[in-house]
Amino acid sequence: MLNQFYNYLAIKLNGYFKNTSPGERFYLQFDEADQVRKFYEALENLPKTENFTYKHAQGTPYETFMINHQQAGIVVAATIGGITPDYLVTLRNEVSEQQNEWENKALLIVCSETLDSIKGGSSDLQKEGMPFHVDQLTKNIIDEIMESKLKPYEKEILKFHLNQKREDTLFKTNLWDYEEVLGFIYGEKIQDHAYEKLNLFRDDTLETFTVSKMKKRISENAELFEKVNNAHHFDDVDLRLSRFLTEKGVNKLKKDKWTEVPYKDVNSYKEDFNQERKQTLVYRESPQKVTQEGISFWERPLGDKGNRSNKRQIILFNPQGIEELTLKFSFDDVLKSELIDIKSQSFVKTSGKKLEMTLAHNKGGTSFYRVIYNHNKNPKTRFQFDVCVIETISDNLKGIMTKFEIDGRKETVVLQCDYNEIFFGPETGDINLKGINTAGEEVFLDEGESFRIDEGSQAWESDSLSFTVNFNGAKLPILIKDENNKVIPIDSSRIWKLKREAMDDFYYDVDSGKLRQGSKEYASYTEMRPFLHWEKEWIHAKMFSAQLDGEEIKKLELSLPYEIDTTYLAILDW
Repeated sequence: MLNQFYNYLAIKLNGYFKNTSPGERFYLQFDEADQVRKFYEALENLPKTENFTYKHAQGTPYETFMINHQQAGIVVAATIGGITPDYLVTLRNEVSEQQNEWENKALLIVCSETLDSIKGGSSDLQKEGMPFHVDQLTKNIIDEIMESKLKPYEKEILKFHLNQKREDTLFKTNLWDYEEVLGFIYGEKIQDHAYEKLNLFRDDTLETFTVSKMKKRISENAELFEKVNNAHHFDDVDLRLSRFLTEKGVNKLKKDKWTEVPYKDVNSYKEDFNQERKQTLVYRESPQKVTQEGISFWERPLGDKGNRSNKRQIILFNPQGIEELTLKFSFDDVLKSELIDIKSQSFVKTSGKKLEMTLAHNKGGTSFYRVIYNHNKNPKTRFQFDVCVIETISDNLKGIMTKFEIDGRKETVVLQCDYNEIFFGPETGDINLKGINTAGEEVFLDEGESFRIDEGSQAWESDSLSFTVNFNGAKLPILIKDENNKVIPIDSSRIWKLKREAMDDFYYDVDSGKLRQGSKEYASYTEMRPFLHWEKEWIHAKMFSAQLDGEEIKKLELSLPYEIDTTYLAILDW
């Protein structure tokens, strides 16, 4: 096909040269020397060519050919056979003089590297108004498409593809972008495997539509192809696909051979997703974790996506023993009171787009609640709030902040993790080891005291351990399930998104490589960790400027105006 493409370019250029005047100079620049040679050969095979020889007064003869036309013969000179751009400048000057062998001649320079002097004294065949400008070439090839034996829907696909190339402002279109289109024209068919090259999914039903609907469908196909392709550029391809495709679609299109999935299927996954979203109720988590009475709480989802993200785990810290607490949760649509679970209706009500809970707490005890709201009786919009109210301060539970689950039915805090990762009591001071010898044993914790579970505890039963922690009278039932739970990884774009939405910082643990935002924990990608480490160092050392020295950053001193200095430091300390 490549030779056909060179021949096509040569024929088009020859047609343009029919009206060329003596003394005109043109140049065409390719990327590679081999392209120059092949195009030179294609021009040489045109009809009405003849040999042309030029001998400089101080040099050896230069032999090439010229293309004869009525007004002028166009001499073709190329950077092949040892000919340099500097020598081509000499030829350009000679044709300007129109003397001796150069009388009634024009010049075409074909090169893979050029000099400013060539550009300055010659017309670029790819500039606006010239035969190889993107607009002119697109118009010519569209004419070829319309006159070809391709089917109507194939013609529309190629026209769309060409127009996309022309309108792409990020990448400069070059001659080789048109080669594949000519290949389809000469081959008289778009093969199934070729749709990927056109950035489209194969569409077996396209020919059944009218021309106007074809155009719309091709455009939508290209948009979907681009979105799926972009998702595959990231490690979290599943998560990115799940933002516009159903779960079934994600499973199909996350595979390496995703380009082979027919458009009919991909479009169905997208439409089903949109239909589901219309019926979906979105929970709007508040960044302010305080009840109406001023009691602080922690909140985390049971999982990062799907129905698990609708199961909210909440611990309220009520050291004052307030006997009635009010929690409000916001959604993106109006709620219906009749869709509140019957067991919760006595203490839960709806108010517009909010779900309001009035929790009766028995002073001196620990209270558990489970509230279920099932919007439109759709499993995907079923929300569950498991709540624990305990009469202690949050510092005593910092060691389980990113691990806890609330079992509102069994009135227990569940910790599915490696028991070595958790502790009870404040982070400051020594952390003691305590052995649990019997299931359900009560462990007393004095003020300021902290402990971890001793690996020699006798009460383990099938990788689980149950006990109760007593914080100066505030009792919290605990069930540890020693399981290897994978922490969800997070990339930089999602970190920025969650920071903006939750209006809350991330904390990075250098040793574990984990990130925490509030009570949610994530794993960092390996390639991110040096940057996170540098950012942590930057903030700690209050750097204004730094340079990279191996794998470390070194602080550089800057002299700045007082106002800038103090404002910047205030931002670092915020």
